[in-house]
Amino acid sequence: MFNIRHVSANVEEAYKKLAALVHSALEAAGLPVHYTSVNSFFSGAEIEIDTGDDDAGGVYVKWRPSEQLSSAAAEMVRQGKFSDPVIKHSGSIGLFMRDAIIAILM
Repeated sequence: MFNIRHVSANVEEAYKKLAALVHSALEAAGLPVHYTSVNSFFSGAEIEIDTGDDDAGGVYVKWRPSEQLSSAAAEMVRQGKFSDPVIKHSGSIGLFMRDAIIAILM
C-alpha cells in the first residue's frame, strides 16, 4: 500500500482555520457551502482539506452544480455526444462560479 505522509498538527489546524474562513465568506455571500463528503451529493461550493504533506496539500474550493445537471452532462459524455449543449452549459456554470468564488474570496 501507499505510505501517505500528512502535514503536522499545526499545519492541519491552519488549514482548518482557513477552510472555516472560506466557508464563512462564501456563506455570507449566500452560496450553499459544504465540506467534501464521500457518501452524499451536494450542489454548491465544496471545500476540501488535503492534509497530504506534498505540493498538492492545502484547502480547495470547487463548484458543484445540481445533481440533475451533473448527471445529464455525464450521460452525454458517456454517449459520446460531446457537442451537446448540456455539456457546454455545465462547463460554463463551472467557469462563472469559479470566477465568482475567487472574487468573493479576494
